[in-house]
Amino acid sequence: MTRSVETPSLTFRLESVRDLRQLAEVRAHELLLRMRGEALLREATHAVSTARDTGSGVLRQPGASATTAPSVSPFVHGIV
Repeated sequence: MTRSVETPSLTFRLESVRDLRQLAEVRAHELLLRMRGEALLREATHAVSTARDTGSGVLRQPGASATTAPSVSPFVHGIV
C-alpha cells in the first residue's frame, strides 16, 4: 500500500519578506540608539557624581574657610 503525501505550499510574497526585513532593520536601529542613549546617561551620571564629590572635597581641604563655601556651594548643589 502506497500513500501519497502532499507538502504544503510555502510560497511567500516577496513584498512581505521585504517588509519584515525592513521592520527588523528599523527595530535594530532603534535598539542601537537606545543603547547609546543609556550609555551616555550612565556617563553623564558618573560625571555629575564625580564633579559633586570633587566640589565637596574642596570644602574639606585644609585652609577652607567660610569664604570658600559660598563660591563652591552653587556648583556642588547644581545651581550653576
